Amino acid sequence: MKYCSNKDTNKLVLNLLKRGWGFVKSKKHLKLKTPNGKIVVVSRTPSDRRAYQNFLSDIGRINEKEAL
Repeated sequence: MKYCSNKDTNKLVLNLLKRGWGFVKSKKHLKLKTPNGKIVVVSRTPSDRRAYQNFLSDIGRINEKEAL
């Protein structure tokens, strides 16, 4: 299944889903839910060239907070 038009973001979303994350999709955004219940919002059609880097940093911040 294709979750995002950006291939790198799509691969990362697929990897996160395999690790137990959940998702809710709408027309413009995809909401990923961590196993602990936190939510990360991703654009399905990102227009910003830094969207993938921003998504990675959001995931990193959540992982840091869960490790504490």
